[in-house]
Amino acid sequence: MSHSHHPAVVAGLCAVLALSPNMALASEASAGAAQPASSAGALQIADETSPASDETAPEADAEAPESAQTTGDQSAQMQDAQNSDSQTTDTQDAQAPAQGIETQGAATTSSLRQGTTYSVGTADELSQALQQIASSEDDDSTIVLTASITDIEFAGVAGKHVTVTSAEGNQHTLQLAACLEGDVTFDNACASLAWEAHDGAANGWCVLYACGHSFETTASFSLANRADSHLFGGGPEGQDVSGDTSLTLRGHADWAYVYGGGSDSAVSGSTSVLIDDANVIVDNVFGGGRAQKTKSGTVGGDARVSVRQGRVKLLFGGGQNIASNGTDDRTPATVSGTAYVTSGFAGAPSHIATIGSASFAHGGSWHSTVGNVRFSMLDGTWDDGINGGRSYYGCGLRDVVLGTVEMSVDVSDDEMLNASLFGGGESDLAEDMDSSYGAVQILNQAGEKDALTISYDAQEGREESDYDHDIFAGCDADIDMDVNGSMQINVQGGSLDQVILDSYGMLTATGGSQVCVTGGRIKRIQGLESHFESEGGSSTDSVIFTGCGSASAPTQIGYLYLFENANVTDGATVKIDASQFNNGSKPFYSVNNVTVEGNSSLTTGNGTTKIGQDLEVEEGSSLTTTGGQSWVFGNASIDGTWTQSYAQASDYNDLYVAGTTEVGPDGTIASLGTANLKGEVTNAGTMALMNPAIMQADYVGDDGTLCLPVVSNNYDGSDTGGTIPLDIYGVADGDSFVKVVSADDYTKLAMPALGQNYIVQEQTSAAKRRTFHLWNRDALAASLFLDNVADEAEGSSGWEWQIADVISVVFDLNEGRAAYDPWAIESEEHHEGETLTFAEPDDPTRDGYTFEGWNTKADGSGDAFTDETPVGRSMRVYAQWKKVGSSDDPTPVTPSDPTMPTTPEPSTPAGPADDSQTEAAQPGNDQSQQEKAIPQTGDVTTSAGALGILGIVLLGISRAIKKLG
Repeated sequence: MSHSHHPAVVAGLCAVLALSPNMALASEASAGAAQPASSAGALQIADETSPASDETAPEADAEAPESAQTTGDQSAQMQDAQNSDSQTTDTQDAQAPAQGIETQGAATTSSLRQGTTYSVGTADELSQALQQIASSEDDDSTIVLTASITDIEFAGVAGKHVTVTSAEGNQHTLQLAACLEGDVTFDNACASLAWEAHDGAANGWCVLYACGHSFETTASFSLANRADSHLFGGGPEGQDVSGDTSLTLRGHADWAYVYGGGSDSAVSGSTSVLIDDANVIVDNVFGGGRAQKTKSGTVGGDARVSVRQGRVKLLFGGGQNIASNGTDDRTPATVSGTAYVTSGFAGAPSHIATIGSASFAHGGSWHSTVGNVRFSMLDGTWDDGINGGRSYYGCGLRDVVLGTVEMSVDVSDDEMLNASLFGGGESDLAEDMDSSYGAVQILNQAGEKDALTISYDAQEGREESDYDHDIFAGCDADIDMDVNGSMQINVQGGSLDQVILDSYGMLTATGGSQVCVTGGRIKRIQGLESHFESEGGSSTDSVIFTGCGSASAPTQIGYLYLFENANVTDGATVKIDASQFNNGSKPFYSVNNVTVEGNSSLTTGNGTTKIGQDLEVEEGSSLTTTGGQSWVFGNASIDGTWTQSYAQASDYNDLYVAGTTEVGPDGTIASLGTANLKGEVTNAGTMALMNPAIMQADYVGDDGTLCLPVVSNNYDGSDTGGTIPLDIYGVADGDSFVKVVSADDYTKLAMPALGQNYIVQEQTSAAKRRTFHLWNRDALAASLFLDNVADEAEGSSGWEWQIADVISVVFDLNEGRAAYDPWAIESEEHHEGETLTFAEPDDPTRDGYTFEGWNTKADGSGDAFTDETPVGRSMRVYAQWKKVGSSDDPTPVTPSDPTMPTTPEPSTPAGPADDSQTEAAQPGNDQSQQEKAIPQTGDVTTSAGALGILGIVLLGISRAIKKLG
């Protein structure tokens, strides 16, 4: 790596070195060395299991002082460190002198060096060792301290990597220079930092500038200067670094400030800060640089902060800009690339990586700018907040992200994180940063799909969310935040109190945003307030539950708030019920559209389920609304099943749809309470209306089924004469099959009685008589049907459908195929014991056959039927055919019992699709099969074919002959 060093700074350092001969030797050796190569990847991480020698290391302070020591304090501290080295070192074995190496001072190089290892105990010996390392061809060397050396400053060797350690059984102290000149690893040694006057600290600070060289400490390292210690991966003011920086911190060390970048100086490449020891404590860490006196402190590449283990009290992925306080200038301390922040690691033990323990952790910067943010919290992450739950931020303090922000929590147990996650920034740390400092911004300049993404996955979610787990897309207070694009929050597991796309109503986003739940347990999910409009709803924010939960363990949600769309899809099973969290909230607040699809199931409870606009339940999916009324203020499209189980029955609004209601062929609406359907109703499936229901507009039956409870208090039009099961204000049209069912179970048929009234149509236009067809097997066998008569209510000109009886004759074409068009002729009037005659229809025709008349048996073995045949009960007769040119008798078919009322299987209209009984009798079927085709009381499932046959019979009926008052 090549580094740019400011000449004035280099001259100043040489002047310091000239204070002693030993320093001069070190300076001379360094001056003749080549510029160091790039340090990126040059160091291997030290063995984490290497033993630490703590016996002689300085004891760690509980907390680092807020200000630096005075100059006198610094000198005393250095002297204390030297005096603390009270142990004597073993005398090194004499080594053979290396060829070509000259001796200097009292010691010879041959007594110091063994291979690439140099044993030193004095300033002279250290100076000689540094000269030889500089002139050797070895890239890596080791200096073994046999005593503490504090009267010469160690800066490393240009172009080389030097490891500093202590003789076995000891830990000695080495005084460091302010600026490194080569890559350095501190193993079993104690470092004493240089003191520097600085405008940022009243008494100066203890500092080490790595100046682009790698600086690494191992598990047995200790730091002598804890008070206001500053470590920079870059250089001091004016000393820019061309290339990357790398800081790796382990051992017994408390650092006050650590920066990946420089102080009022630039780094052209990327920065890296790795904290990888439980004994390391850092009060403040920044992935970028620091800008105070200049607008520099910038990083040209990425900035990485990784806390695998250890404690960081305040963390920023970007830089710290205090050069433009009071203004909205966020160019100083900029990180041009991505700010990466990672805590813990996959499979880490609990409580090993603590970030933001005394304050907070941020992916962004301190009033500066980063390119992107990638903030990841893995196993071992622990907040351990001294003031309660901690907070983690995707952005920083009044900062700008040019690209996108991604936050990710992936831990094996969410008890590790008693925390809140904010996609935006923080206010508490810098309360004096008012609105003049500008809004938090995520600019998404590349136009990515999502400008902000937060993902949360805790594999072992808690049953109770007593831990304060929250996710907010915005800031932690009333700070303006602007997002260019969409936002996405993903919850894959764990237990959360709140997941909110907003924060205090101060966030704006240009795109629609989404909360996606694939697992976990959430008390409250809320959309973006600035997007939502309760009247008309222009928001595109949505919450989606996909593939989560099961029938035995549904995904638990308390309630939803401020969403345009709520979708349950991909086999998800979800229960939205605040009582699961001991909370009294209703399931929906300001949710406009709800869709249940993809073989999914949604259950709501604990209050009124209020949907601002449309409801859609697709085929194979179900919605169950419990614990309160269900109100849909738009349209309802039901191709799956909607069960409204709440039955207040004090008004007509247990189930309410303001717009149109459409039930598809596979759809079912089961309202166990009252129902109020304000818009037009189209029914091609099943509607079970188990308490009084009103339809305020037209009703169209598209071969659908109506299940109505058996009448107990019959409607007669008076105020005290009972309540009609279904009251239609508009016009009833089409074909519907009515099943009279048990009052407490719509799946069980019940026997209606003559004169019972089931449906009223209040529209004054003429009713279509055969709109509603009774579909109970026993009732049909008893020749009962639904007849429309004048509404009995005083002053009404509408119609009602009433149970009546009838005799009919069905003229079966007997063509031996499934689809044919029979005729049905009904008597004008019938009295018990009376027989009637029926006029024959016109002779039918059939290609290749001649018509031979009608017979009571399909095979012609019964009695002939004419317009003079007496009829005392409903029956079926069959056309007889003779093939043209054949002398054979008419084509025989399996005989049937003419006394048994049966009906053919038509092509239209088809019966209800949910019946599953044996097919009705066809040519070739025996008598027992025909009997099975007739619906029976208590059997709600009859085959579609049988239903279709009976439906045609009823369509052909022309008039009822008996009506009870």
